[in-house]
Amino acid sequence: MPVPGSASTIPLCATRLIANQTAASGSLGGGGGAQMFSDGLDELAADPTAGFAVVVNSTADGSSRGLYGTTYPPGGDSIHLNDSEHILAFTRAGARIARVLKAAGRGDTSTTLPAGASGVRNAGPAVTAAHYEGTVYYPTGSVLATITHDTGTDLVVNTYAADGRGWSVRDGWVGPANATRGSSIVGTLCARVSATTLRIRLASVPANAGSMIANARFFYCENPTLLGDGCAVYDNCNLIAASAGFDVASDVGPAYAVTMPLGMTLAGVAFT
Repeated sequence: MPVPGSASTIPLCATRLIANQTAASGSLGGGGGAQMFSDGLDELAADPTAGFAVVVNSTADGSSRGLYGTTYPPGGDSIHLNDSEHILAFTRAGARIARVLKAAGRGDTSTTLPAGASGVRNAGPAVTAAHYEGTVYYPTGSVLATITHDTGTDLVVNTYAADGRGWSVRDGWVGPANATRGSSIVGTLCARVSATTLRIRLASVPANAGSMIANARFFYCENPTLLGDGCAVYDNCNLIAASAGFDVASDVGPAYAVTMPLGMTLAGVAFT
């Protein structure tokens, strides 16, 4: 979402929204393009001279213009998000864009901007650590995922997300990314353990269970995978009191009291 002007004074704000590019949908997914696109955004955001920021991470709680079938409405297809998803994305990005502009000296003297707009990948909750628990909790094994919040303070695992959709382990991973990815073991259950941890049951015990740190990676919505509307894990930022001037829900309606979905782990998370 470029803003015209000099990069040194008016930043460019981007959304990481290639949320439904799977290996079957063309070069963006099958050729690793989604990862390359994401890495390119990260490189720009890490350059202090570029005036660039990522304000919304890729998420899986959306639907394409063609929804989930093969018959698309006029102008529809299976690889672009529909209009309502874009509106939701920019609703989520509003406070973050404001903070980025203020940091660049393009805002007023307000000191009441909402939290949660800094960091390349930290726009909403993010998976920041993974620990393989063996077969203590389930005979097929489980992973304890650590989640880091920016604005929210808790995790919500609804009925759809509870079946483990989107989670996977790449068993037999050899880096760098896309070199040897190993076999995929999907999640079959996701449960909230605490405000910052989730437990994911695996479909089978990894062949490399004894060497997960070196030979496996943990993913949320690899490829990426599109889960559908309302099917991701979310935070509770809709319950956090809005800062003065940013209480959009009170002005426009409750639909704008949005939660932030858990961001995709496009590069995978190493086990600890």
